[in-house]
Amino acid sequence: MKQSDLPLEGYQFSGCAVRRWNIISFFGTKWEDKDALETRDTAVFYYYPDEPPEEQWAYREIGKSTGIHVTAAFLPKERWVFVMDDGEVFVAGGGDSGIEKRITEQRNAYFTNVKTVNHGYAYATGTSRKVFRREAPSKWVRFDQGLPVGSHGVEVGFKDIDGFNESDLYACGGEGDLWTYDGKIWSKIDLPTNAALWKLCCGGDGLVYILTDQRTVVVGRGNSWRIIEQSETKDILEQLAWYKDRMYVSTAHALFEITNGVFAPSSLEIPKQESYANLASGDGVLVVAGAKEACMYDGQRWSTILSAP
Repeated sequence: MKQSDLPLEGYQFSGCAVRRWNIISFFGTKWEDKDALETRDTAVFYYYPDEPPEEQWAYREIGKSTGIHVTAAFLPKERWVFVMDDGEVFVAGGGDSGIEKRITEQRNAYFTNVKTVNHGYAYATGTSRKVFRREAPSKWVRFDQGLPVGSHGVEVGFKDIDGFNESDLYACGGEGDLWTYDGKIWSKIDLPTNAALWKLCCGGDGLVYILTDQRTVVVGRGNSWRIIEQSETKDILEQLAWYKDRMYVSTAHALFEITNGVFAPSSLEIPKQESYANLASGDGVLVVAGAKEACMYDGQRWSTILSAP
């Protein structure tokens, strides 16, 4: 399908993901209602940059949701795994495309993200410190045994998860709420902040990076953690992605990077976009997307994927 044939009218991207350098997805919803809790039309758009122009795009409308999250899982088989806020699951790739069983039949379950750890299984996080791992089609296994639900008066619930491997996981959320899994048990990590934590990424430098609602970045591992203050932007720090030798941080209006503990504007001469909020990296490429636009960096040059109308 050509880009001009995509039914993009009304849709706003809420994220992007890289499965391989030539298999990229964007996902979003139609914001016809200002109420964030209202369900909205939700769709996934697939981009294949090495195909002829008339075959570079595909899309799938997957119903209504309040939000959608995606990861490229590689175990038990390579697939796109999409998780809706309510736990509905849509899987695509490798000849498969369709709705799987919900992550859990528990009532009022709410999920905040899904992420693949170390090129392996997909993990989904949610409220009440929920963690599930997708071990087979339509089979999600609880992975949060031993984690306390939390105390009254404290916002408790995981917003994100990542890991260096299956026995070195980190999950964050709430007010300075960070936990680590060593392959046997979950343990709480004491951080030098009570700020709300919402995005987490394990870097190629062996450190864990966490975004806070105070426009700071918490960095560390084990029992050593510190806060990176920054005065470069007053925008909300939206997302994290490790690419090449540094951590990239997105906001609505700019792209930043952290190198050797220093937060600074990105040294990459990124094409001008209305927004840079959504980030994804993998297989040698970095993808940056706004609500209706996107570009990709292959280590040498940028290419425009979508231009804002």
